[in-house]
Amino acid sequence: MISIGITGGIGSGKSVVTRILSSMGIPCYIADDAAKSLYDTDPVLQQDMVRIFGENIFPNGQLDKAALAGVVFQDKNKLQALNALVHPAVGRDFLAWKSRQNSHIVAFESALLFRSSTGLQFDKTICVSAPEALRIERVCARNQIKPQEVKARIQHQMPQDEMEKLSDFVIINDDIRAILPQIQTILKQL
Repeated sequence: MISIGITGGIGSGKSVVTRILSSMGIPCYIADDAAKSLYDTDPVLQQDMVRIFGENIFPNGQLDKAALAGVVFQDKNKLQALNALVHPAVGRDFLAWKSRQNSHIVAFESALLFRSSTGLQFDKTICVSAPEALRIERVCARNQIKPQEVKARIQHQMPQDEMEKLSDFVIINDDIRAILPQIQTILKQL
């Protein structure tokens, strides 16, 4: 089974690429969605989070996202501690998910592909890339936020050119070049 890691900055179009791959019958694991689910379904992760952040983040057994955000976004060390718990949990969950797939190719999508400590290895990696101005425009429209908020998020991500250099393939999602032919070209090379 071939494992593909898909990454890219906010607004680059990672979701578009994974939707196309899914429509082609390639199972896609979305790390961000999985992490959100694991907060409420992984008892080991919950225990570790309570140990570090306190019981008030899980009132009634469900994660209080606002309480957690209040802790981790005011203390960089707490954010790193959270990532040190969540990333390995996502890695374990992906491996379990992958073992249940009946496809010769699977994809793992994460904006943090090269920065997370999931412990995962991929056969090939793809960076979805788009001009920054277009990325900002997309995120503003999607999330109803101001451009400076998007720029602040971009500043906290790995630079796009670094992701491109670390990737085996780059898909340009600039609203000019068609994405499907780029994906088909990559799949032929696997």
